[in-house]
Amino acid sequence: MSANTIFASASILIGFVMIFLTAFTWMQQDRSKWPWTFRAMLTSATIWLVAYSFNFLSVGLTDKILLTKVAYVGIITVPVFWFLFSMHFVNQSHRSTRYLISTLFIIPAVSILLMGSNELHGWFWRDTGVQTDQGITYLATEYGIWFWVHTAYSYIMLLIGAIFILTGVIRFSGRARWQALILATAVVFPWGANILFLAGLNPLPAIDWTPFGLALSCVGFIAAIFGFDAAPWKTPDGEVEAVGG
Repeated sequence: MSANTIFASASILIGFVMIFLTAFTWMQQDRSKWPWTFRAMLTSATIWLVAYSFNFLSVGLTDKILLTKVAYVGIITVPVFWFLFSMHFVNQSHRSTRYLISTLFIIPAVSILLMGSNELHGWFWRDTGVQTDQGITYLATEYGIWFWVHTAYSYIMLLIGAIFILTGVIRFSGRARWQALILATAVVFPWGANILFLAGLNPLPAIDWTPFGLALSCVGFIAAIFGFDAAPWKTPDGEVEAVGG
């Protein structure tokens, strides 16, 4: 069995778990416990992981580029949904107006458009090719200027979101504080994996561990929310705070 097949099988299995978890959260009726921001973040993470999983099975450049573009729809949107969810978590969802949400998605929308039309301008990837390392075939890319704009914006969203969660660790008490601690700890996994990948410190250069770290984080997020009856973002009357109003 080839290395590609092994990694593809393992990642596709994880992908099915993510699909199940995503479907589970969307089927829940308690919006006060499962806000739309969390469900959207989980959906984006699932798109990322599933597309990345099937990338292991593809061998041609065209197929790998197509699957990578699909994965980037999730990659680009996860940080914004994380930011919005973190606002929701610390009871700041009243600030998430439709205007703010629309503004936050300007750069991601431009990133998706430029990534989708990259062959015309090379702003996202200046060069792409198929390479093999330790039996694993992967898409090698030379990043363009807009890739770094997207990356900087994503890290800003992730950082601010993490700060919001950390304020919850300080402000909340009891179960809510434990939820905040779990969320703050879980976000370290994909963040650390992505830093290693972009910095070229990955022991397996052909493998981006970020989506797997993100899947682990999402399991932690769900455990944090599902494991406690109390939701820190509930209003005193038990209703969920409106987002996007």
